[in-house]
Amino acid sequence: MNDHLQQAKDVKNDEFYTPYEEVELGVKPYKSYFRNKTVYCNCDDKTSNFYKYFKDNFKSLQLKKLYASGIHHKYVLTYDGKTEIKTPIKKVGDYKSPELTPYVMKSDIICTNPPFSLFREYYTFVHNSGKKFLLIAPLLAMAYKEIFPHIIKLKTNIVTQKSVTFLNGKPVGIIWLTNFPISRPKPLDTGVKFKSLPYKKFDNIAAINVDKIKEIPMDYKGVMGVPITFLPHWNPRQYKIMRDSVEHDAYVDGVNKFSRMFIKKI
Repeated sequence: MNDHLQQAKDVKNDEFYTPYEEVELGVKPYKSYFRNKTVYCNCDDKTSNFYKYFKDNFKSLQLKKLYASGIHHKYVLTYDGKTEIKTPIKKVGDYKSPELTPYVMKSDIICTNPPFSLFREYYTFVHNSGKKFLLIAPLLAMAYKEIFPHIIKLKTNIVTQKSVTFLNGKPVGIIWLTNFPISRPKPLDTGVKFKSLPYKKFDNIAAINVDKIKEIPMDYKGVMGVPITFLPHWNPRQYKIMRDSVEHDAYVDGVNKFSRMFIKKI
């Protein structure tokens, strides 16, 4: 799974074409937020399942309008529930293009699966737009310095974490990110006690290392370094996150544990 994520970092032509069913699952919990709203799929052409899904479900979602523009295409699609209009643009549909700014301004919700190699800058663009968003992101995006602080400040939420086989046949670890309100996970209860496992301290950080979510000791009151994949399980009423960035140089007995976030029970 991580091999595909690394490929996404290195290769620019890295669009993982999303199955229709995955779009449907991602939108389902938030259907009520789409009522009378304009949706912009700004990394999607006519063949995209994001565009197809919103067009197919325009009436049931009670959408106001739908826009779509693909990064490699010189047009914008507009659909109002009856008529589809294809408007030519001078340059390919780079989401940052001034030609597309009016569509961002007129939209209420941005929903798409952007190329993973561009996700850092794409997220920053969407977050700064002030629009509601629902996005597919690579699994490790939760650790990005552009995103992690927004997650722990509750400005961006991780909806789900899973492995999805995209239409190019590649299984990829992904998360859905949104700024819609979400239901927080129930408090974690691993049933593990601190004395039951030989937890080691970090060489360079005043905290104990926990290698697996299921090994988090429920009776420990100090600081713990846990895998970044703890974030989808995080209940802010149970644990405080101690840093606003992920530590990529956290050593135990000289071994770098990578991507550790630090938490403390409240």
